[in-house]
Parts: sequence; structure tokens; C-alpha cells
Amino acid sequence: YQRRVHGDPFFSSKGFWSFVHSHGQPLVPIIDSKRIFLCVSQKTQTEPTQWSFFFVPSMRLRSTELLRLVFLVLFRVGCAISIATFFNPDEYWQSVEVAHKMVFGYGHLTWEWVHMIRGYFHPMLFAVLFWALRVLGLDSPELVVLAPKLLQALFVVLADIYTRKLADLVFGHAAASWTLFCCCVSWFWMYCMPRTFSNSVEAALTPVALYYWFLASDSRRSTLGSRTARRLSLLVAAVACLVRPTHVVLWLPLAGMHVADQLISRVGNNQLDEQQEQPKKNTTTPTTRTTTTATTATTE
Repeated sequence: YQRRVHGDPFFSSKGFWSFVHSHGQPLVPIIDSKRIFLCVSQKTQTEPTQWSFFFVPSMRLRSTELLRLVFLVLFRVGCAISIATFFNPDEYWQSVEVAHKMVFGYGHLTWEWVHMIRGYFHPMLFAVLFWALRVLGLDSPELVVLAPKLLQALFVVLADIYTRKLADLVFGHAAASWTLFCCCVSWFWMYCMPRTFSNSVEAALTPVALYYWFLASDSRRSTLGSRTARRLSLLVAAVACLVRPTHVVLWLPLAGMHVADQLISRVGNNQLDEQQEQPKKNTTTPTTRTTTTATTATTE
């Protein structure tokens, strides 16, 4: 189950739906053209029947997501292959040239790599790809040039998907559709993201980390659990920091806000516990005094 909604289900006014219910079955399917709900009836003392609705993705939703994914892959791969221009030296000298030197043993290294002041995590992504081509005997010049572009296209697809999911989580479904549309028609996104920049990989990982970060705060839509979603967010953010260490600047305010919220919540819980303990002390004090007085009178 991907989503749990307490209350009345949302139905499409144009969609066909059927309601099947029998007293012997605890599960009641409610079906329309877009969604399938499984309803669990729970009898309570205050209400005769309380309904809990569990969202189950239907085949139509899965087919829509599959078509969207196929379109994004084909579109981004086409953009990556069609780019045959030079934009910035770092596109080659800080990524694929270093990876080529690591795998094939020759290539030019700039002064940053000679003095070892850059991390090797980003070039290692392409080094693994070149190594696989070499092992398989597919390390022709054409494939060595094409393979990094295809890998980068997959990173762009990842960015598109999670940018849409992040917009859906924060702003709603309508905003998510327009967000994906803006990503697809942005010429700079098409021109720069398929290139082998460390900035491109960082930009692809950022919406993934942010999506799981905000998902951890929305317990109603999270199927992973708050702690798991938070850990996954921090894991992706750590990978982005390995790609570009300056990425940590993005997470400083978010981490500060999270720590502040935790401290405020802890202080509030302590004050609530003290308020709950105070009436108990007040009720026990008169009893103790009465017992002490009665004991003194008996002794006299």
C-alpha cells in the first residue's frame, strides 16, 4: 500500500466505480477508473462503523508511470546523443579524461589531479563504465565517447522523476505535472545536464535527497517510515557531497532546523511530563498529612 487516507475517499466524477460490500467480508473494494481502494471496516463504541481507506496502485496508474519513464529515457538519451558541442573544459578534464587515464593508462591530467586536490568519486563513475567496456571487449572509440553520455542521461531521468515527486509532495499533483513540463522544455536543462559535469550529478541527486527528507515529515504518505526515509535522504546527500563537497552548504540550514525542532520538541515533552506529575504530588500530599496527624493522635 502506498498511501493511507483517513476519511472519505476521493472519486473521479467521470470515472466508473462500484461498491461491493457484504457483512462477512472485512475488505471492501472501491474501484474507479484511476484508483483502487481497499476499505477496512472497524466497529467502535462511539461509531457503528469506522472506515479506513488504503490506496492501491491500479494497472492504469502503473502504465502511466511506465509510459512517462519510457518517454523521459528516450527524450534524455536523444538530448545526450544530439549534443556535439564544447561548453566548458571541466566537462572533460575533470571527469572522463581522468577516468580514461585510470582505466586505459593514458590521458592528460590537469594540475588539480597532479597535486591530488580533487576527489576521485565522480571520475570513478565513468571509470567503472570504461572498465566494463574494456572487459567486454566493447571499448571502441565510438562507445567510449557515447557511454558517458548515456550514463549521464540516466542521471537526468532520475532528476526529472524526483523533481516531479518532490513537487507533488510539497505542492500537489497539478504543480507536479507543470514542474515536469518545465524540466522538459528548459533548454539549459537539456543543454547542460547531459554533460559529464560533477554539477550535473549533484543536481540529479539533490531532488532525490530532498524528496525523502520532506517525506520523512509526512507520515501519512510515507511507506518507508520516518526514520528510514530520513536515513535514505542523508545517504543520498552524503553521496552528493562526495561528488561535490560544497553540496554540504545546502544541508546546513535543513540540519539546523531539524536539530532545533528536535530540541523544542524535547523541551515541550519534558514540560508536559512535569505538568502531569504535578497533580499527582498535590493529591498525595494531603493524604500523607492526614496519616501523620492520625498517627500522632493515636500515640497521644
